[in-house]
Amino acid sequence: MNRSYSNILNEHLEQHRQMIFVAGPRQVGKTTLCKNHASHYFSWDNQKHQQLIIEGPECVAKELNLDVLDDKSKVIVFDEIQQTSQSLCL
Repeated sequence: MNRSYSNILNEHLEQHRQMIFVAGPRQVGKTTLCKNHASHYFSWDNQKHQQLIIEGPECVAKELNLDVLDDKSKVIVFDEIQQTSQSLCL
């Protein structure tokens, strides 16, 4: 994917520290782009990840030790999440 998209994503995450949705045509590098910026990656195509997502935000937070304070910001990617009706609860 074009390097400028990587810069845009990086700037957004640094400046706003909020959720961002990445969408576009198939096979253009969205997953690669997001993985390059992620500290944690979940894919709906992975059954273990799928189960954690279905169990809810508390289970995801526990898996990532989000209850432990540290000075590192975390970027969590949920890939292919549109495939579940549960995505609205995240």
